[in-house]
Amino acid sequence: AEAEAAAEEAAAAAMADVKKKEMAEAEAEAVRVAEKTKAAGPPGAGPTPTAATTAAGKYKDPLSHSMTYAELTGQLPADIDPTKKEQYLGDAEFKEVMGATREAFGAFKPWKQQQLKRSVGLF
Repeated sequence: AEAEAAAEEAAAAAMADVKKKEMAEAEAEAVRVAEKTKAAGPPGAGPTPTAATTAAGKYKDPLSHSMTYAELTGQLPADIDPTKKEQYLGDAEFKEVMGATREAFGAFKPWKQQQLKRSVGLF
């Protein structure tokens, strides 16, 4: 009976070690995914615009230059990317105009984003 109890104890300890290892692996994977997601930015945002990615510096960076909805629906300055007008809106105005947060908008399928931009005059 003592041998049986010792065997059960050893099996329980082995199972606990396996569980700890699985938890550590899952935690490490979660950290890797979080770092990858953080580097990628919000869903659908694509790469962070830089001088290299904004048509070789032709357009102002929407992360550092914002415009009002009225300005974006009028005659655009040459240094504003006409394909990304919505990105130039401030956060509050973006939500008001688009009816969704940037994160939610970024999660939409491209056709849905295009449809929404067209419906609010930003296409």
